[in-house]
Amino acid sequence: RKESAGAPNVVVEESPCLGGCKQAPCVAIEHEEYEGNIGLEGMHDDELTARLFYRIVTDDDVQRVWDAVENGIRVMAEEEDDDDDDDDEY
Repeated sequence: RKESAGAPNVVVEESPCLGGCKQAPCVAIEHEEYEGNIGLEGMHDDELTARLFYRIVTDDDVQRVWDAVENGIRVMAEEEDDDDDDDDEY
């Protein structure tokens, strides 16, 4: 799945408690350029505040997480392309 999305560097790891046990199982997303978990478009308001996806149980839940990750990758790539285009203008 990650290769077909152009995200071969995505790593999925099991972690210790993320502090959202009442809404478990939880999924957190980290990015090497940021400290801690990150919030993504596609999270519910309470998830965005906690920077955790809550109650990831069904295939649809997993798809929602993956869609948010794919969108985040796409947005960051577009921003990087825009920055490169800006650098080319000078």
